Amino acid sequence: MFVPRETDAKRIIQETLQDNRLPYQIEFRKGKNLLLSNSFVDPLNNEYVYVVHSIKGRKNDVSGYHIFCYYMENRYRYFYDVEEINGRVSVIHDPAVLDVSPNQSRSAKKD
Repeated sequence: MFVPRETDAKRIIQETLQDNRLPYQIEFRKGKNLLLSNSFVDPLNNEYVYVVHSIKGRKNDVSGYHIFCYYMENRYRYFYDVEEINGRVSVIHDPAVLDVSPNQSRSAKKD
């Protein structure tokens, strides 16, 4: 979502958090390029998290604030793509599924 005024961005974010029963106090960085960047664990299901960002920007030659609200799994994962000669390979590392630690010692990796 895009809004032209900082006060509109704050109001929409506060309303979104209240609508989702998130009673957290949030601190806005008044007048900054990054107005808000925060995450909130869902109080009804801690396996999910709300992530909210509000970034100063432009849309159709109008200055304002972009608002991004995500609802996603609260898990430790890495997602990235690897460029190969024959194309792009998507890689997902999820320790809960793979039972592999990214800090595993080198000797254990060789075995």
